[in-house]
Amino acid sequence: MLFAGAKVYKFFDYTKFQSPFLLFSSVFFYIFVAEQVLYQPNKYMKKEKITIEHLLSSNSPSIIWDIVGTVHGWACWLADEVTQDQDEITFVWGKVWSHHEIRKAKLISCKNFNAIRIRWEDEEDLEAFVEIKMERTDLTGHYMLIITDFAEPNDMEQLENIWQDNLTRLHQATGL
Repeated sequence: MLFAGAKVYKFFDYTKFQSPFLLFSSVFFYIFVAEQVLYQPNKYMKKEKITIEHLLSSNSPSIIWDIVGTVHGWACWLADEVTQDQDEITFVWGKVWSHHEIRKAKLISCKNFNAIRIRWEDEEDLEAFVEIKMERTDLTGHYMLIITDFAEPNDMEQLENIWQDNLTRLHQATGL
């Protein structure tokens, strides 16, 4: 038997029962089993790592870090509003009085003038994180922004586009 695209096993034939209560119970049982099959997260799909490198147009580590490594700087290019309460960082995209999205992340590590790493609160993959790292190149002495993120294989292109849009906003807002 198929129910909403999920395979539901029929354990007994409800047509043999005359009681409306038993009929309702069996329909509820089918819906419950189908819901369990449909909405169970795929724990076996491993996310893939995305690494994006972006050359920055400043040689000042303090200016760069203030923009790419602090919540105040993130509010300029990464989200409309970013706040921090100890290890919890809240990102808001859009205006609160209209359509908006709020996501929370936990600060995993922060090495000043080097890298900051967070994990989204709703992230199920314990190996997934977002890292924003600044690194000085040996050849030219310029700074690179290295972003590491994770996505499921079918979401890779979309996540790369989001980060490219963020980097465009970074350049427009700060000149980096």
